[in-house]
Amino acid sequence: MKAEQNKEATVLRINMFGGFSMKYGDIPIAFGRAYRSRYIQLFQILLLNQTNGIAKDMLLEHLYGMRESSNQNNSLNNLIFRLRKHLSGLGFPESDDIVIKNGRCWFASEEPIRLDVLEFRQCLEQAGKAKGDEKKWHLLQAVELYQGELLPQISTELWVMTESIQLKRMFEAAIKELEGLLKPERKMRQLFQIYGKAAKIYPFENWQEKEIECLVLMNQSQEAYQLYKNTVKMYIDELGAPPASEYLNRFQDMGKRMFGHSEDLRAIQEDLQENQLDGGAYFCNYPSFVDSYRLMVRLMERSGQSIFLMLCTLVDSKGMPLGEQKNVSQKMGWLFQAMQKTMRRGDAFTKYSSCQYLALLLGTRQEDCSTISKRIDRKYQELSQGIRPEIRYYVTSLAMLPEKTGRCRFQKESEIWKRKIK
Repeated sequence: MKAEQNKEATVLRINMFGGFSMKYGDIPIAFGRAYRSRYIQLFQILLLNQTNGIAKDMLLEHLYGMRESSNQNNSLNNLIFRLRKHLSGLGFPESDDIVIKNGRCWFASEEPIRLDVLEFRQCLEQAGKAKGDEKKWHLLQAVELYQGELLPQISTELWVMTESIQLKRMFEAAIKELEGLLKPERKMRQLFQIYGKAAKIYPFENWQEKEIECLVLMNQSQEAYQLYKNTVKMYIDELGAPPASEYLNRFQDMGKRMFGHSEDLRAIQEDLQENQLDGGAYFCNYPSFVDSYRLMVRLMERSGQSIFLMLCTLVDSKGMPLGEQKNVSQKMGWLFQAMQKTMRRGDAFTKYSSCQYLALLLGTRQEDCSTISKRIDRKYQELSQGIRPEIRYYVTSLAMLPEKTGRCRFQKESEIWKRKIK
């Protein structure tokens, strides 16, 4: 047992998934400012190819691209010298060295090296040869090892991009195989955790859809709906726009299966109630706003009630949308409060992008839109303690859709609504 512990203490552990880190036994090895240097890249390339080494020509291409070969050879020799010096300063044994022989390069070490990327590949290779529970075990090990994209701090390097794409495809294929093994066994909680890990690494690649499916199948409808709302909010906050319509449609189709049967109408009604019955306009997430909009169109066809759709956009002094400016979050907070406090209780609004809100104005005439925008401007200026609001307003009547596409723009200077119909 003591011999095994001593052996483990001499292992060099290296991680490249989700970042670059090293440990010699239990002792972390810090690279300091050298982290992004070219000779550390040389070390990383040699480690990734430690099994069979790497052709010298390929190594030079990874490090220098298409530069003149004579300069490349001189530069490589300089890098090797600097790397040897750096490794020696970190306490690596003198026997560890960079070897170039017969046109191939590798890192020679007398101590065992454990690299997460190579272990990941080995797990998948073993899974390909195994069956049943053994296959499942190797796949789970591979997924556990994948802690993020390869070397994200230098992800723009061509050699890293090429390797990273291949590893990502292997990771996705492993999850697909696990899905085929775990679904028939109804191990939805385990699948949910696997999908959650993938969603954390790749948040905009629809893994949340599979998470929600697992929650639905586990009869956790409230958790599924909350994840659905959080996902849409993330898209709007991070990308400045809601998910694509087909993505929303898949979520909504899934939503039909979210809630189990119940005959307790009072309990259902309690679930439907707002948590807080505050005054002012009703704020909802974008998918709910889409449903509200479509319902209002139908109600308008029957009742003839006047309904307007209003788009509010924060702009800069040149009239351009604020986009990703530093203070846009604070200004959006003021605009949110201004709209919520000044619009009526029967109106609804939602966040449409990083600098825009959409509002449904019920029972509103065209001339009322000017009054509404003025109220929002005044409240915004009050909340911001005197900062002049730069908000551009667009409105259109729901009666103009879908046969015609129209847009009304409020001109602040003349206080006149001008409709532009294409």
